[in-house]
Amino acid sequence: MKLKFHHWVLIILFLSTLGLRLFFAFQTPYFSSDNAYFTLRQVEYLSNNQEPVFEDSLSYGGRTFVFQPLFHYILAFFSIFFPAVWVAKILPNIFASSLVFISFLIAFKLTESRKIGIFTAVISAFIPIFFAGTINSISVFSFVLPLMAFMIYCLFCVRENKSFAIYFVICALIISLTHSFSLLFALGLVFYLVLIKIEQMHDNRAELELILFSVFLITLIHMMIFRNSFVLYGPSVIWQNIPIKVISEYFLGITILGAIYKIGSVPFIDGIYITYRYIFKKKNHYLYLLIGFVLASALLIYFKLFSLNIGLMFVGFILVLLFAQSLKIFTVYIKKTRFTKYENAIIGWTFVIFVLTSIVPSFLLASEEVSSAISQDEVNALEWIRDNTDSSSRIVSLPSEGHYITYFAKRQNVMDSNFMMIPNINSLYDDTLSIYITPVETEAIALLNKHEIGYIYFSPSTKTSLGLNELSYVSDEYCFELVYNTSVKIYKSVCSLK
Repeated sequence: MKLKFHHWVLIILFLSTLGLRLFFAFQTPYFSSDNAYFTLRQVEYLSNNQEPVFEDSLSYGGRTFVFQPLFHYILAFFSIFFPAVWVAKILPNIFASSLVFISFLIAFKLTESRKIGIFTAVISAFIPIFFAGTINSISVFSFVLPLMAFMIYCLFCVRENKSFAIYFVICALIISLTHSFSLLFALGLVFYLVLIKIEQMHDNRAELELILFSVFLITLIHMMIFRNSFVLYGPSVIWQNIPIKVISEYFLGITILGAIYKIGSVPFIDGIYITYRYIFKKKNHYLYLLIGFVLASALLIYFKLFSLNIGLMFVGFILVLLFAQSLKIFTVYIKKTRFTKYENAIIGWTFVIFVLTSIVPSFLLASEEVSSAISQDEVNALEWIRDNTDSSSRIVSLPSEGHYITYFAKRQNVMDSNFMMIPNINSLYDDTLSIYITPVETEAIALLNKHEIGYIYFSPSTKTSLGLNELSYVSDEYCFELVYNTSVKIYKSVCSLK
């Protein structure tokens, strides 16, 4: 097949996006979150053992992991041929960059304009929160979001071509085995059905059966994977057993302007306009499908079923697709006025605004993301723990650094950010924080004894997170021995209360 002009534009856009992503990702040899090291540990273990670490003796001092492992299997397969760190840096960015192709297809299906399709593809490449959040963290969402986008395209096409039903079902199975975010997709489909029923639009039988089957499939697979969690925790498993204090901080410091900054003002404003227009004034089943996902995302964010940043990734992408319809309406309107000769100039200025409010924030957030990667000093400290402590030692850190302990130090942590299947999680979280912030030495020793903690890991990230310069009680050298002292400090606990 001979490639046409728009094909070459999309290929160049894909390669440019991937190049920019890799430019940021390879500015540091490390990753920007401790969750990345949970994934990397699973990938390395899978490469050697053909199965993930489900029973872990290091996390929380011993626990069972419950998660969907398909993304880890995909990374592990490629790590057979290339170093795991390279695969973890490159492959997620390839997945994320592929969003430009799918965005073009959806926008073209909506508007029948290749020009608008290409413009939409460019915008989808630079959704600030998605660009930065998937650039250096081995994020499963780099795979999940393009997969969801392709499923949306399949639903757009299934009325004319029934073969897309097969692709949709295969993708529904894949996404169910990849991440629980697939439940948002299922809920969005339910909202779509509700919207077309309210508007008394004609149901397409094949589409209806496909949606009901996929919702059932996604729900069933989740019930099978998380059945033990449901038995132990009941409905609270929906919140993934996350400590109450962590959930309460999901929206802390976030404003409407901050949300717009992370999505981009052009898709946000136009996307909200299209949502309003087609809920109250117009009817379009394609747009109702997209609006259904916006409503589902808003509901789940409101009930704090996932963090705001994760929600904004998906909402931002859907608003980009809705922007395509807004641009179509605008160009049709312009052609009916005296300003038709200024159409290209107006679109050009829109692009300039997009550069200032989406591409620039994408680069700024990406730079922040890279700078937040674990530092060489921290890695040195963790490797010192690995080489100079007993293999049974237990190390306390903040939950956001727990996977660093298990990956680099290869020692038991007290907590990490995977809270599922952990009993008494709220009291354990409170105890962990108290070890750092209590001014009372006896309370600290009691908590260290209670959880059989041998060492306290005190990093620059801990200082920033808690607003501390030093632990209040470590001046007692008889009970707390400073065994490592750089920008990271490690204290050995040597006292016990009788």
